[in-house]
Amino acid sequence: MAILDINNPPPGEIGNIPNWVSINTNDTVSTILGTTGYLNNSVSSGALTPGPVAFPGSQISTTMALVNTQTGPLWCNILMAGKGPANVAPFNYSLQAQTVNGAPSLFTDTVNIAAPGIVRALTGNMIGTATTMVSGNLVGVRGALNVVGASGGYLYGTQGKVIATGTLSGTSWTIGTFGQLDVSQANINGGSVAPIWGDWGQTSGTLTSLVNTYGIAMTNSTAAVLNAQIYLFGGATNLLQLNTNSGGVGTTYVQTATTGALSGTVKKLAISIDSVTYYIPVATAVA
Repeated sequence: MAILDINNPPPGEIGNIPNWVSINTNDTVSTILGTTGYLNNSVSSGALTPGPVAFPGSQISTTMALVNTQTGPLWCNILMAGKGPANVAPFNYSLQAQTVNGAPSLFTDTVNIAAPGIVRALTGNMIGTATTMVSGNLVGVRGALNVVGASGGYLYGTQGKVIATGTLSGTSWTIGTFGQLDVSQANINGGSVAPIWGDWGQTSGTLTSLVNTYGIAMTNSTAAVLNAQIYLFGGATNLLQLNTNSGGVGTTYVQTATTGALSGTVKKLAISIDSVTYYIPVATAVA
């Protein structure tokens, strides 16, 4: 896979700011955007001569590139970030997807090999180098949706979705949205730490009806009867830790009960512990 040819600006466009070049490749979008110095060889050979940076302190060239990929054309900025090889110093010449309002208008790539290694369509990588962070926010990837109101449709701050069209088996893990916390190099000393954390915010508005509001929601409208609605693996001091917010509003799920027998409608909840099924009895009343 490589750059096949480069067509420089047409007559009358040379010297204009901005200008553009067309680049024909047989690479994937992931390759052209994920390879630092992707254009270095083209610059060193003279096939490509990017214009200067757009403004002082910028890394974006005044030359844009229309790049043909395995999945079609893509408008890109040419990044000039140092330091590159000696023959193209002081820059590495790379490609960045052109954005609309600060974000790619559409990013689609195709992977057609059975063992692709690690391929990520978009990666947000925020690096904090301070020894100890004392305030503020560092976010790897953030999805924010601003709306006025809704009486239908779907609203997602961040959506993760996998569309499986073949057999899922063996040691494969298929997850719509995955949150992972790597503490292999951390020293945890009392901070609040969790790989997944849901929060309803600081205050609430007009609470007319809360019948369909949840802290955590899991739905399954398919014909599949799952092995479990919740899967937990590993050690923890408590299965659940309930903090009633000092007895504030909405803590009715924790009530003082007598020691009498269960009555009314009695049911049982099945819990598998180390592959053995146990049952927790529940009832509509306690005698």
